[in-house]
Amino acid sequence: MSTKNSISIQIPEEELTAIRDALNTLKTTLGPYLVALSPSERQTIPKMGDGTAPFGKGDGICAELRTVFTPFSGFAGNGQGLDTL
Repeated sequence: MSTKNSISIQIPEEELTAIRDALNTLKTTLGPYLVALSPSERQTIPKMGDGTAPFGKGDGICAELRTVFTPFSGFAGNGQGLDTL
């Protein structure tokens, strides 16, 4: 079964040059802060998958709704005073 490519995009050379320059700027600016990981180190990092994606999405929604995140607000009675942590 073959699939026909129904999308045809031609980006002008000037825009490609601007994109390449922007990528080079990112590389040089972020380079000192990035860490190269070996294959074995990469395998130890938790990955986002079907089981963890809903949790991550819910966590993001919670973070958007609450400007001050207080993980203990539900554990100490009414949580009074914990919003200042």
